Amino acid sequence: MNNCIVIAAGGTGGHLYPGIAFAEKLRLTGKKVFFVVRKNDTGKTILDGKNFEFFEIDIAGLPRKIDLLKSILFLYKLIKSFFQTSIILSQIEPDIVIGMGGHVSFSVVVLAKLKQIKSIIHEQNYLPGIANYSLSRIADKVAISFPETKKYFQEEKVIFTGSPVRKEFFKVLRDAAIRKFGLTKDRFTLLIFGGSQGAHNVNKLVLDGLELMDRKIKDRIQIVHLTGEKDYGWVKESYRKHNVQSAVFGYLDSIGEGYSVSDLVISRAGASTIAELIALKKPAILIPYPYATDNHQLYNAKYLEKYKVGLVYEEKTLTSEIIYTNIFYFINFPQKLNEMKNNYVNIPAGNPDLLIKLIP
Repeated sequence: MNNCIVIAAGGTGGHLYPGIAFAEKLRLTGKKVFFVVRKNDTGKTILDGKNFEFFEIDIAGLPRKIDLLKSILFLYKLIKSFFQTSIILSQIEPDIVIGMGGHVSFSVVVLAKLKQIKSIIHEQNYLPGIANYSLSRIADKVAISFPETKKYFQEEKVIFTGSPVRKEFFKVLRDAAIRKFGLTKDRFTLLIFGGSQGAHNVNKLVLDGLELMDRKIKDRIQIVHLTGEKDYGWVKESYRKHNVQSAVFGYLDSIGEGYSVSDLVISRAGASTIAELIALKKPAILIPYPYATDNHQLYNAKYLEKYKVGLVYEEKTLTSEIIYTNIFYFINFPQKLNEMKNNYVNIPAGNPDLLIKLIP
């Protein structure tokens, strides 16, 4: 054993951030962790910032519709990625590989099997993705984030770890974050975001809701809004126009600061977001991304709704009036938010350290 671990992750924050959280835990045990990511992955900057070494492979996702050219490109890149991955694994000689889902995991776990290297896959969503579902047949262990997800895999392979959250989330001081954002300490605070890339429709629904608010309500709220780079300008200008206290960012890596100041979160329902809400016990209004593969965000959101810690609205039926009504309600009945916070205790707690204990 050479104490080296390979983690295949990236594509979206939902795969990358849990991988980073695991990697930080492994690094504390003396392991040397390498990442394999997709070529030109946006997560490379984040990995650089965390001082993790990474390798890139050129791979594309499986086409969802019949398309000859895309299918040929997919097969070409898949074969190419096998050769690239083989070289990477031969160079590192890891004791084990961990696949965090998505197409970048496919080549890494398959080549690990061929090279007789042990592998673990981790599924962050309630409904497994096609890559993890396929890889579960050859992986040695399958780590899941929701207890009910075990029905999709071979039971003897499954361990319930939950999905890890970055350690810095638990080190944020609320008062310091309030000062950093230029906010007021005792105002009702919303955190709004649509995932690592933002969400235009969520931004528009919320901003249109400002038109419905009278001055008294606007003076009682403040908003931390992560817009995505494309919407940053007009969102910031909308808050200025309506004279609503706000801190607007195109992207915020230290999103733990946003959580720390928030009374209510309005967001999509990606895997990382769900894990963060559970870890930090934050009441939420969830708007699942309607075009997610197999509508998996809806399954994630419904899990929180089942435990009465979040409200779920599908985008096709959601209006600004509904968002405004909920905000108005929670401002005037804060005890309902406390009830939602307290309900988090009923959610089964995973243990990410169980995965760490599987590493030789």
